[in-house]
Amino acid sequence: MILCRTAAQLEAALTRQPEERTLVPTMGGLHAGHLSLIECARQCSGIVLATVFVNRHQFDDPEDFANYPREEEEDFERLRQAGVDLTYAPDEQEVWGGEPPRLEAFEIPGMTDVLEGQYRPGHLRAVAAVVSRLFDQTAPTAAVFGEKDYQQLVLVRRLAVECRPPIRIIAAPVVREPDGLAMSSRNRRLDPQSREQAAGLHRTLEAAAESIKDGLDVEQAQRQAFETLVELGFEPDYVEVREADSLCQPAPTDRDLVILAAARLSGVRLLDVVRFGLILS
Repeated sequence: MILCRTAAQLEAALTRQPEERTLVPTMGGLHAGHLSLIECARQCSGIVLATVFVNRHQFDDPEDFANYPREEEEDFERLRQAGVDLTYAPDEQEVWGGEPPRLEAFEIPGMTDVLEGQYRPGHLRAVAAVVSRLFDQTAPTAAVFGEKDYQQLVLVRRLAVECRPPIRIIAAPVVREPDGLAMSSRNRRLDPQSREQAAGLHRTLEAAAESIKDGLDVEQAQRQAFETLVELGFEPDYVEVREADSLCQPAPTDRDLVILAAARLSGVRLLDVVRFGLILS
C-alpha cells in the first residue's frame, strides 16, 4: 500500500496509477463498518484509494473532536490488510492550504439546515466542504459512503453530480453488531450498561417502520418512537420519516421512505436509519 502524507506526494503517486479509482473517505478509528466500504470499493475497476483525515470543522463539540479515536498505525495496517492500494493521510495544512474553508459556500437550504443541520449547525456544510476538497485532490471516478450517515450520503450524491465528470456514489449498507446496533467509532465510548441499552435505538426504528407499513399515521409513529427512546433512557434530538431520495417531508404518494434518528446515551450521540417501502394500494 502506498501512503501519501502531502498533496504533492498524492499527485505524484496518482500519475502512476490507473485513472479509474474508487475513494473511501474515513476519519480513522476504523472498524468492520469501514472495512465493508473498502470491500464494496474492491468490486469496482481500478484502484482503491482511502483517506484518513479528522475534519475539526464538522465537530460542534470540541470535546467530541478531542476524544475522537486516532490510531494511525493501526488504521494503516487495517487498510493494508483490507486491500487498499493507496492511502492519503494529510494534515490540515495539506487539505485547507492554511486557510479555513468557506463553509457558507456549501449551504444548501432544505438539506444542510434540517435534521443533523438543525441540531448540529454548520456540521453538514463542513462535511460538504471536506468531501469536495478530497474529491478535488483525489479525482476519483467513484466513491463509497455508508448508509448509516444517511443525510450525509444524500448530500454527497448532490455534490458528486456537480463534479465534472460526475463521480459515481456507491451506497454501502449499514453494518450492525449482532444486537442491531449500527457500528460506529463512538460506540467504544459506551460503558457496558449503556452499550446494552444502545441496541434499543435500532429496535425502536424498526418497530416504527413496521407500524407505518401497517397503516399508522407517520406523525404518530414518529411521536411514539421518540417517546419510546426517552423511556429507554435516550435523549433524542429527532425521529423523522422522510422521502428516501430527497429527504423531503413525505407526501401521501411517496412509497420509498426512511426513518432517521439521532439520540444521546450516556453522553454519546448515536445515529441510525431504517429504509422501508410502502405498497401502493
